Amino acid sequence: DGSFLRDAIAADPEAYLGTNATAQDCRDNLTAGPRSFLPREPLDLHGTLKGNGLGVALAVAGLLVIAASTFAGADWTSGSLVTQLLFEPRRGRLWAAKGLAVTLASGVVALVTIGGFWLAMYLVAVDRDVPHGSGIMSDVGWHLLRAVLFSMGAALGAFALTMLFRHSVATLALLFVLSVGGEILTSLLPVVNVGRWTLGNNVSGWRETRVA
Repeated sequence: DGSFLRDAIAADPEAYLGTNATAQDCRDNLTAGPRSFLPREPLDLHGTLKGNGLGVALAVAGLLVIAASTFAGADWTSGSLVTQLLFEPRRGRLWAAKGLAVTLASGVVALVTIGGFWLAMYLVAVDRDVPHGSGIMSDVGWHLLRAVLFSMGAALGAFALTMLFRHSVATLALLFVLSVGGEILTSLLPVVNVGRWTLGNNVSGWRETRVA
């Protein structure tokens, strides 16, 4: 078994590990350490940007869509819009103020959340001496800007749809059909390169950077 092999090599380390090998070399090479039980991939900011970074941005945008839709739908469901219109009878002005508030709040949330994620990645990279030069940080900066703008646009769109339908469920159902059903439908169409027109590919393309 493993212990027998270790004992045999420790008895004559040079015969197994080469000239000048010692029993300590045997223990270092054959004894399992913490890394053997907790394997960890080396941090790579390029890989993180194309993997977890895009996933975090998409998750934040999705949550902001739900929040924006709920924000508008709650006013319709509770009837509080009637009270609000008593103070501001011009609906266009009220809708615009609400839309602006949703857009700005979504931008702040996206910036803090996604920016916090990349700040943590940057600090870890500095601590571990992982390459974090101007090239990759420029890509991260552009990715952050695109992700924040996308989150703001997605939240504003969800708010507008909810104001149109007057129900959060209708907005979320429509978005689900477009995102999931649209992907399935386009994959079944006998058209070459139709995938480039899907919602998922265009969203990923918008959040992508020049990282190869």
